[in-house]
Amino acid sequence: MKFVCCWLSALLVMAWSGLIHAETTYSVGVVPQFDVRQIEAIWRPLLQQLSQRSGVKLELVASPDIPDLSANLRLANFTFPI
Repeated sequence: MKFVCCWLSALLVMAWSGLIHAETTYSVGVVPQFDVRQIEAIWRPLLQQLSQRSGVKLELVASPDIPDLSANLRLANFTFPI
């Protein structure tokens, strides 16, 4: 929970300082510790809450496995890898 609070605080500071634009959608990649359905069940509601509270549009990009995550990281498909 501390991590989420720190992340939300950083996101809000970036939004207020103009480093993040509300009209842009930012992608969030999560390390696949569980199957994709479980990752989505955990992270999608959290990102929706963060979006609502911060005014910044966040989109979950779930990777099914580590090789897919690595490929997405190499291609810079995530704005925020977690």
